[in-house]
Amino acid sequence: MGKMQGALDAHFWDQEIASPASLDGQVKALPGDPMPLRLFQSCKLPRPQQLLFMHRFVNLPVVPAYVADSQNEGGLVLERVLACKQGWNWWAALTGQFRVQKYFSVRKHNKSENSQPSAGSEQSNPLKYLFNQSLYALGFCSRIWFSQHTSLVASSEHSGNKKGWRTRAAVRHKLQQHDVCMEASWHERYVQTQGSSWDAPLSISLDLASLRSTSGLRYRLGIHHNCGIPQEHGSIDNAEIPWVASPGLCAKAAISFEKHIVLWKGKDLRYRERWERPVKPYNLCFSRPHVIMSGIIGGTFSAMLGGSNSSTELRMPPMGDQLQGNDTSNPSLEASRKRPPFSADLFTSLGCTAQYGKFQKPLLDLTKLESRLDFGSSSAFATAAKQLRNILETEDINALATDATNPLHIFNVSARDLQDRNMYPSLAIMLQQQIAGPLCARIDSRVSFDCLSSDDGFHFKEIVYGLDYSLKSLGAAKILAWYSPTRREGMVELRFLEK
Repeated sequence: MGKMQGALDAHFWDQEIASPASLDGQVKALPGDPMPLRLFQSCKLPRPQQLLFMHRFVNLPVVPAYVADSQNEGGLVLERVLACKQGWNWWAALTGQFRVQKYFSVRKHNKSENSQPSAGSEQSNPLKYLFNQSLYALGFCSRIWFSQHTSLVASSEHSGNKKGWRTRAAVRHKLQQHDVCMEASWHERYVQTQGSSWDAPLSISLDLASLRSTSGLRYRLGIHHNCGIPQEHGSIDNAEIPWVASPGLCAKAAISFEKHIVLWKGKDLRYRERWERPVKPYNLCFSRPHVIMSGIIGGTFSAMLGGSNSSTELRMPPMGDQLQGNDTSNPSLEASRKRPPFSADLFTSLGCTAQYGKFQKPLLDLTKLESRLDFGSSSAFATAAKQLRNILETEDINALATDATNPLHIFNVSARDLQDRNMYPSLAIMLQQQIAGPLCARIDSRVSFDCLSSDDGFHFKEIVYGLDYSLKSLGAAKILAWYSPTRREGMVELRFLEK
C-alpha cells in the first residue's frame, strides 16, 4: 500500500495531516494514532503554492474549505493568496481567509438583538459586518535556501478574533544518508482521530532520520520538549492531555523494516505493441494495473528526561471549569496515573493494493482498492488481553448468565477500564472509481475491531469522501476535494505524484 513508511512517522511527533484548521493546510497528528487515511495524508506542496496554481491556471479566484464549527468560528471559509514574492533562493506568500458562514451568523445574531431596526440604521446595512475582524484570518509563509542542502521554512498565522500568532519554523539539512530537522512551534495544533485538538504553547524538537526508500530498513532518533499547559479544542470533558502535548522533555527512537511484493503488473506504456495506438492516460500514476502486497514492522523506545510534569499524566477539567485565555495556573488541573520514565513498544502494518484499468478510457477504466491492517501498539493489546483474562477469572459467571438483557456485560465493564486508542487493531480501506473522464470518486474509511465495547465487534472510526480531477496536461497532478463527517472539515487541494 502506498506510503507505508508513514507507520514509522505516525509514532513520532511530526506526522503532518491535511486540515483546513490551519492556513498552512496541515496540522500534526498525535503520536501513536494509526497512519492517516490516504485523503488525510499531507501534500508536500506548500498551501500557498497550491492556491496560486488554482488562481492562475484553474481560474478559481477563491478556494473553498469547511472548518469544524467550534465555538461558532468555523463553517464555510474562502481562501486566497493576497501577495507573493520570490527571489533566486527564497519565496514568500501572504494568504487571507474569509469566514463566510460566520458572516451570516454575525448578521443573524445582531438582528436578533435589534429586532426592529429602522430602515436607515447601520444594523440594516449588510456591508457593516464586513468590518468585523473576527471574520478574517491572515497567514504568512516563506522558504529560504541557504545552500543546496539546507533550507528554512517559516509560517505564521493570526485569527482576527484571537490574540497572538500561531508560528512554526523548521531548519532542514540533508546529509548523504540522513535528514536533520530542527523545529520550533508556538501554539502548535495536534489533532486526534475523533476530531478534538490540542494547542501546545511551545514545542521544540530535533530529529535525525534515515533517507526514505521504497523498502528496507529505516530509523529515526529525536528529542522533543514542550512548555506550558496545552489548550483543548473540542467537547470532551475530563480529557487526558496526550503526552506529546504535555509539558516535559522526551527522547525517542524508532526503527522499522518495510517490504513490498509485486504479485502482478500489467504492461507499461513503454512496452506497447507496434500496432497499438498510444493513448495518454489521464494520470500517469495510474497507467499500470497491478496487485502489490506490502508490510512493515517496527519498534519504538521513549524516555522521559525531565520537566515539571514529565512523570505524570495530566487530566483536563470539564470544559465549563477551564479558565479563559492561556492561564496555566488552573488549580483544577490534576495529575492522574504515573507515567513510566522508559517505555518500548512494537507496531506492524500489512497492506494490499489492487488496481484494474489504465485510466485511459472515458468511462470506468480505473478501479482501485487498498486495504491496510494496523497493529498500533502490541503492549496496549497485551494489557487489554491480560486484564480481560483477570476479569473472566474473577467474574461471577452464574450472575452473568442470568443477565439476559446484557450478555456482553463483562466486555462493557472492561472497556471502561481499558481506554487506549491503540488497544485494538484497525483496518483502513480505500476505494477509488473513475466516473467519467478525469473525474474519480473516492472513499476512505477506518474500522476498529473493538470487541470489548461494541456488540458487533467493530465500529467505524473514520470515513472520508472525496472527488479528484486529474489534470491531463500536467501528467501526474490532480485537484482533490474531500470532506470528513467525522472531523467535520473538508478542503480543496492540489496534489502531485500521488499514486
